[in-house]
Amino acid sequence: MPYYNTQKKLIAIVVVMYFIIGNFTWGTFRLEIYPIFAWELFSLVPNLETDFGLQINAVNNVALDSPTYIQDLPDEFSEANSIIVYFVIQNLGKAIESGKQDKVQEYRDQIESIYFSSQKQVDYEIIKRSYYPRDRWYTGEYEEEVRLSQYDKSDIE
Repeated sequence: MPYYNTQKKLIAIVVVMYFIIGNFTWGTFRLEIYPIFAWELFSLVPNLETDFGLQINAVNNVALDSPTYIQDLPDEFSEANSIIVYFVIQNLGKAIESGKQDKVQEYRDQIESIYFSSQKQVDYEIIKRSYYPRDRWYTGEYEEEVRLSQYDKSDIE
């Protein structure tokens, strides 16, 4: 019986220490030490995110009703939802911000020759956008959208 009582006390101490350490490390340092954690699900979900988007203004000299992000136009651009397109757009946005014109031209050429190849003319902008992921998921809204640059891809016949 004394062995059983000792085990009960030891288990109670371990559980209390687990709780204290988990909440202390999360509350003080905002980190979790495996396997001790504070049991806060999704506690590391990012708050404000910033990325770059490609907004289409006109296709084949026909203006859209309102500027629309490429991922919302899968009928006009077959690769619109490709992760590769997303990363090329991110690289283009970073190159624009850093002022690397050779890289800007390289990424523009890639977008225009590969992803806009089925269109004769595309008027587009690169937008730096900030959003809260949860809010964007529910509303589709962005906190801030800043136009970095505007381009026009034209195939002259």
